Amino acid sequence: MIYIYANDSDLSVNSVIEWLRYYKVDYTRNNNFTKLNPLNNDDTIWVRKTCKRIESSVFKYNFTLTKDDINKIAKENGLLLPKNYTEIAEVKKVFKKKKKLIVKPKKEVTTLNVNDENLVNYTTLIDGVNNYHLFLKVLSENFVQEYIKADFELRVFFVKSKIFSCAVFRKTNSCQNISDIRFEIANSNVFYEKMDIPKHLINKILRLFKSLDIDFGCIDFIVKKNQYYFLEINQMGQFEEYSQKANLNIEREIVTQILNNGKKILS
Repeated sequence: MIYIYANDSDLSVNSVIEWLRYYKVDYTRNNNFTKLNPLNNDDTIWVRKTCKRIESSVFKYNFTLTKDDINKIAKENGLLLPKNYTEIAEVKKVFKKKKKLIVKPKKEVTTLNVNDENLVNYTTLIDGVNNYHLFLKVLSENFVQEYIKADFELRVFFVKSKIFSCAVFRKTNSCQNISDIRFEIANSNVFYEKMDIPKHLINKILRLFKSLDIDFGCIDFIVKKNQYYFLEINQMGQFEEYSQKANLNIEREIVTQILNNGKKILS
């Protein structure tokens, strides 16, 4: 039996389940992470939400890692990162030069209440005029990085050493200040293109996942003049939209891994 622990709202899981149904594989989907199913030796578990069964999942995760940890390890493995600012004095110097910066949350996107004003902490472009003083008050909760005007964004999916990648292009600048691609996707303001990435980048990604001791995740890059800037890894990232729009077929590879773990091999 295949046991899937995931929220009902997880669309990526829905797309994988379509393949399980195609192969007529029995499965159980559980969105109650406190009530766990009893297991037999030949059962396989796929976890899409942190719970007690996480260590038994067909994919290996490591949620003890912070974004700071991941950034440090990414740099150690040769990946290029945007310059990060940690002191208000540094930020003010940048603004004096009339340069822009990016503010993004160290944790998940939430609503911040600062000076009785509600701010959704999407990745946001600031220029010394646009509410930057409000974000600086919560500097410890956010990354403040140099602004790089990207040619396009790149999403890389890592599934047990196999790599799938697609470029994400913005159709228009729908919001002048929000620089978060998730905002653009939610507003259907992007298009996708399957993309092969250079061998040197593949090797760095392979080393990174080995160093992190995980074997599943989605990586965000921005690309400027053939330079690939690492932004973050999401170990539970959504892939359904990218896979279908760019014809990556990630879902079938995930099903292959799930069934191989249960000693069933796809033909």
